[in-house]
Amino acid sequence: MNRTILHVDMNSYFASVEQQANPLLRGKAIAVSGPGALRLPGSTPGNPSPRSVVAAASIEAKARGVKTAMPYFMAKQICPELIFVVCHPERYHDVTQRFLRIFERYSPLMEIFSMDEAFLDITDTQQYFGGAVAVAQRIKADLRCEVGNWVRCSIGIASGKILAKLASELKKPDGLVVLQDKDVAQTLAKVPLTDLCGIAHHTAAHMRAVGITTFAELAAYPTGALKKEFGVRGVELQAIARGQDYAPVVPYNKVPPRKSIGHAYTLPFNSTDPKKVLGVLMRLCEQVARRARDDGMVGEQVSAGVRFGNMRFAYNHERLDSFTNNARVLYRACEKLILPFIGKTPVRLLTVTLHRLAFGKQVQLPLWVGERSQRQLDTAVDEVNDRYGEFIVRRASLHHGLEPRAKDGRRSPEVPTSRDEGWHKQSPGYAMNKRIALK
Repeated sequence: MNRTILHVDMNSYFASVEQQANPLLRGKAIAVSGPGALRLPGSTPGNPSPRSVVAAASIEAKARGVKTAMPYFMAKQICPELIFVVCHPERYHDVTQRFLRIFERYSPLMEIFSMDEAFLDITDTQQYFGGAVAVAQRIKADLRCEVGNWVRCSIGIASGKILAKLASELKKPDGLVVLQDKDVAQTLAKVPLTDLCGIAHHTAAHMRAVGITTFAELAAYPTGALKKEFGVRGVELQAIARGQDYAPVVPYNKVPPRKSIGHAYTLPFNSTDPKKVLGVLMRLCEQVARRARDDGMVGEQVSAGVRFGNMRFAYNHERLDSFTNNARVLYRACEKLILPFIGKTPVRLLTVTLHRLAFGKQVQLPLWVGERSQRQLDTAVDEVNDRYGEFIVRRASLHHGLEPRAKDGRRSPEVPTSRDEGWHKQSPGYAMNKRIALK
């Protein structure tokens, strides 16, 4: 029996939530940016720093050509009337909880794909609501009634997850598209390879290199040769190109543990100063370690990456001596990984990622008294920060990590202190960084 899968994708999610919350923003081109955007060098009230980027754009802004991750100066050139709004993560998390509860009414098989989209397998439940299209229409009506008219969604219906996601992309905003099995080949013939979830630009370039430029060519390519070039994922993509999309919808309470935990941060100003760069690195290690502890995870491998002012990227990784979720251990490893990259070319961005994860209960606990004491200290600090706000309690070495100084030794007046650079959360704890799940 064919399955019936819905993919529900909230349109311009962060921006539409801001418009729902503030009537003065409705119908206007707005862009949501990070909490530190209005406190970076060069920013003024109402205008973020030129280094800021668009985290999310409203439907009106997208119609003018504004896109996610577009630099502020470029977005303003394209759309001079663009209004920048500081993000409110706790607000988005609350709305996500509300619409997920709506989705769950129509099927217990709900997979949370991200904060603003989910899959529903309604194969066995659609009959109680009048069919798949009726379910989609009821979801849209429930959203308007319980969340607001400005928070809209596009829904794709197909026999598989990836095909349903493709269908939801075909008509935005507020679309509803049913992709029948008999129409899959015709639909795929009209879209580029990168429109399919799972084929990013790097994979598409690899496919072009072996002579695959369309989905028809992907479907007809020799399976053995495809597996040799792209592994099992290549065979899975070929099956989808043939209309065979069998990946199951995995309910949110049965999601397998994550494979890595990472954070990245763009410096307020490019820097060649090792002290400033390493200060940022320490903060990233603290964040990664904190998230690992929140999830009860430890990791055995760490990687660190550096993006320079010329946009070139350097990356390195190291296997640790033992599993850990301690920030100091991560920092010592990451410091060795990135020090060779610092000093000549200005650094723009840093990344830290913890890999080879396992649940803490599955690995041997620390034997040394000092290690056990450090774990107890980490737990105590986490509890304080959860209650009063992130980095309320932090290492002394983090207090002056990013404050540039003038020649006379005084702090540059146009640059805010490290406490106001966007690291200090507006809401307590790391609730927004934890895996989304219904409460």
